[in-house]
Amino acid sequence: MSSGAAGRRLVALAAFALIVVVVVAADRDTLPAWIRWFYTWPGGDKLGHFVLMGALSFVVQRAVDRGAGRRGAAVLLSPGPLVVAALVALEEWSQLAFRSRSASWIDLAASLAGIACGAWLAARRRPPSA
Repeated sequence: MSSGAAGRRLVALAAFALIVVVVVAADRDTLPAWIRWFYTWPGGDKLGHFVLMGALSFVVQRAVDRGAGRRGAAVLLSPGPLVVAALVALEEWSQLAFRSRSASWIDLAASLAGIACGAWLAARRRPPSA
Protein backbone atom coordinates (compact mmCIF):
# COMPACT_ATOMS: atom_id res chain seq x y z
CA MET A 1 0.00 0.00 0.00
CA SER A 2 1.38 3.38 -0.97
CA SER A 3 1.73 6.22 1.52
CA GLY A 4 -0.95 8.11 -0.44
CA ALA A 5 -3.44 5.25 -0.01
CA ALA A 6 -2.56 4.97 3.67
CA GLY A 7 -3.10 8.71 4.09
CA ARG A 8 -6.49 8.54 2.36
CA ARG A 9 -7.52 5.69 4.65
CA LEU A 10 -6.41 7.65 7.71
CA VAL A 11 -8.46 10.66 6.58
CA ALA A 12 -11.49 8.40 6.02
CA LEU A 13 -11.13 6.91 9.51
CA ALA A 14 -10.81 10.38 11.04
CA ALA A 15 -13.92 11.58 9.17
CA PHE A 16 -15.85 8.51 10.29
CA ALA A 17 -14.73 9.09 13.91
CA LEU A 18 -15.86 12.72 13.73
CA ILE A 19 -19.30 11.65 12.47
CA VAL A 20 -19.55 9.09 15.30
CA VAL A 21 -18.75 11.83 17.84
CA VAL A 22 -21.45 14.08 16.36
CA VAL A 23 -24.02 11.25 16.35
CA VAL A 24 -23.27 10.28 19.96
CA ALA A 25 -23.48 13.94 21.03
CA ALA A 26 -26.83 14.27 19.25
CA ASP A 27 -28.10 11.04 20.85
CA ARG A 28 -27.11 12.37 24.27
CA ASP A 29 -28.56 15.81 23.47
CA THR A 30 -25.16 17.42 24.06
CA LEU A 31 -24.38 18.95 20.67
CA PRO A 32 -22.13 22.00 20.96
CA ALA A 33 -23.78 25.39 20.51
CA TRP A 34 -22.00 26.01 17.18
CA ILE A 35 -23.64 22.89 15.71
CA ARG A 36 -27.05 23.72 17.20
CA TRP A 37 -26.74 27.14 15.53
CA PHE A 38 -27.17 25.45 12.14
CA TYR A 39 -30.58 24.19 13.26
CA THR A 40 -31.76 27.80 13.55
CA TRP A 41 -31.50 28.25 9.77
CA PRO A 42 -34.36 27.04 7.61
CA GLY A 43 -33.01 23.83 6.10
CA GLY A 44 -29.76 24.08 8.05
CA ASP A 45 -30.16 20.56 9.40
CA LYS A 46 -30.70 19.17 5.89
CA LEU A 47 -27.69 21.08 4.58
CA GLY A 48 -25.66 19.61 7.43
CA HIS A 49 -26.75 16.09 6.47
CA PHE A 50 -25.86 16.71 2.83
CA VAL A 51 -22.44 18.25 3.53
CA LEU A 52 -21.32 15.88 6.30
CA MET A 53 -22.39 12.70 4.55
CA GLY A 54 -21.12 13.98 1.21
CA ALA A 55 -17.71 14.69 2.72
CA LEU A 56 -17.67 11.28 4.41
CA SER A 57 -18.62 9.56 1.16
CA PHE A 58 -15.95 11.50 -0.72
CA VAL A 59 -13.13 10.51 1.64
CA VAL A 60 -14.32 6.92 1.98
CA GLN A 61 -14.60 6.53 -1.79
CA ARG A 62 -11.11 7.96 -2.24
CA ALA A 63 -9.80 5.57 0.43
CA VAL A 64 -11.33 2.38 -0.97
CA ASP A 65 -11.24 3.12 -4.71
CA ARG A 66 -8.78 0.81 -6.38
CA GLY A 67 -9.07 2.41 -9.80
CA ALA A 68 -11.87 0.12 -10.93
CA GLY A 69 -12.79 2.67 -13.56
CA ARG A 70 -16.36 3.23 -12.38
CA ARG A 71 -17.73 6.49 -13.66
CA GLY A 72 -21.06 8.25 -13.49
CA ALA A 73 -23.90 6.41 -11.76
CA ALA A 74 -21.84 3.21 -11.56
CA VAL A 75 -19.70 4.78 -8.82
CA LEU A 76 -22.77 4.68 -6.55
CA LEU A 77 -22.61 0.89 -6.64
CA SER A 78 -19.04 0.76 -5.39
CA PRO A 79 -18.34 -0.33 -1.80
CA GLY A 80 -17.58 3.14 -0.40
CA PRO A 81 -20.92 4.86 -0.97
CA LEU A 82 -22.90 1.66 -0.39
CA VAL A 83 -21.37 1.14 3.05
CA VAL A 84 -21.79 4.80 3.99
CA ALA A 85 -25.43 4.73 2.81
CA ALA A 86 -26.17 1.57 4.81
CA LEU A 87 -24.63 3.03 7.97
CA VAL A 88 -26.49 6.32 7.52
CA ALA A 89 -29.80 4.50 7.05
CA LEU A 90 -29.18 2.44 10.20
CA GLU A 91 -28.26 5.56 12.16
CA GLU A 92 -31.38 7.39 11.01
CA TRP A 93 -33.51 4.41 12.02
CA SER A 94 -31.74 4.18 15.40
CA GLN A 95 -32.96 7.67 16.25
CA LEU A 96 -36.34 6.15 17.08
CA ALA A 97 -34.75 4.89 20.31
CA PHE A 98 -33.87 8.38 21.60
CA ARG A 99 -36.29 10.96 22.98
CA SER A 100 -33.94 13.77 21.94
CA ARG A 101 -33.87 12.60 18.30
CA SER A 102 -36.43 12.24 15.53
CA ALA A 103 -35.98 9.97 12.52
CA SER A 104 -36.79 11.71 9.26
CA TRP A 105 -37.14 10.56 5.67
CA ILE A 106 -36.09 14.04 4.57
CA ASP A 107 -32.89 13.85 6.63
CA LEU A 108 -32.18 10.44 5.11
CA ALA A 109 -32.82 11.80 1.61
CA ALA A 110 -30.46 14.75 2.24
CA SER A 111 -27.80 12.34 3.51
CA LEU A 112 -28.21 10.00 0.53
CA ALA A 113 -28.00 12.93 -1.90
CA GLY A 114 -24.79 14.05 -0.18
CA ILE A 115 -23.40 10.50 -0.36
CA ALA A 116 -24.12 10.32 -4.09
CA CYS A 117 -22.57 13.74 -4.71
CA GLY A 118 -19.48 12.94 -2.63
CA ALA A 119 -18.91 9.61 -4.40
CA TRP A 120 -19.38 11.22 -7.81
CA LEU A 121 -16.90 13.98 -6.97
CA ALA A 122 -14.37 11.40 -5.73
CA ALA A 123 -14.69 9.42 -8.95
CA ARG A 124 -14.26 12.58 -11.04
CA ARG A 125 -11.11 13.43 -9.12
CA ARG A 126 -9.43 10.16 -10.11
CA PRO A 127 -6.95 10.59 -12.95
CA PRO A 128 -8.12 9.13 -16.30
CA SER A 129 -5.25 6.62 -16.28
CA ALA A 130 -6.49 5.07 -13.00
